[in-house]
Amino acid sequence: MQRSIQQSAAVLALFAAFAVGAQGIDPGIAMYRSGDFSGAINDLTPLAVQGDVEAQTLLGLMYASGQGVEPDGAAAAMWMRRAADQDHVPAQVVLAQMYSQGTGVTVDLVEAASWYHRAADHGDADAQSSLGSMYVRGQGVAQDSTTGAAWLRRAADQGHSNAQYNLGVMYVAGVGVEANDVEAADWYRRSAEQGHQSAQYNLGLMYYHGNGVAQDNVLAHMWSSLAAANGHADAAVARDVIVEGMTTTDFYESQEITRMCIEGNFENCSRLSEQAP
Repeated sequence: MQRSIQQSAAVLALFAAFAVGAQGIDPGIAMYRSGDFSGAINDLTPLAVQGDVEAQTLLGLMYASGQGVEPDGAAAAMWMRRAADQDHVPAQVVLAQMYSQGTGVTVDLVEAASWYHRAADHGDADAQSSLGSMYVRGQGVAQDSTTGAAWLRRAADQGHSNAQYNLGVMYVAGVGVEANDVEAADWYRRSAEQGHQSAQYNLGLMYYHGNGVAQDNVLAHMWSSLAAANGHADAAVARDVIVEGMTTTDFYESQEITRMCIEGNFENCSRLSEQAP
């Protein structure tokens, strides 16, 4: 059975870029955008054979997803490697993911870590986040939580929500960094404000218990409500526990700021008294 490439940020970004167009392969891109995937394959293949990294990468994605061809993980990996060998960073990230999942290749975490490392050195946040997690877990590399935290921070500083969340977890547990609930809450907040459900849930718990932040049932209820709405399995239970200790006034304020937070794309997620008029 063929495995498909997981829809990571890197893969989605690649599809978005090719849907707009890429220099040098415009006719193939036009066919791709129009849904003529077979035509795109025919147009892109000669360019890929000549070494065009954009054509190679798009062909790899199309073979992996079965667009215009039967899904073929081996062909996908072959084209992705050709682009990755030319230092094409997006292809390196996808190839690393293929080695992690066993898509068209045998699962090889050492190889995955190597490709993530190459892309991470070029500043790719998705690669930095994945590499950091591999160091923390000791997957494909010698286990080193300190190095893992450093890579996660580089991704988190670029706004990578998963890295921000994982860094928050590490600050709570004191893994790879000195335990610091204030730092943990800050990273959870950054991730939560991008819609990360687990960060929202954990931030709600920190407000409920007063860990790293001033205890506040209104904000605890708000973040738990947002996490529940995003599908977090435990958030609804936490939300219902929190509401038992709230006044009617606090409950209605939580509902109001939850609405404002959603409508403001997480820019209005503070107590009403703290928001600018």
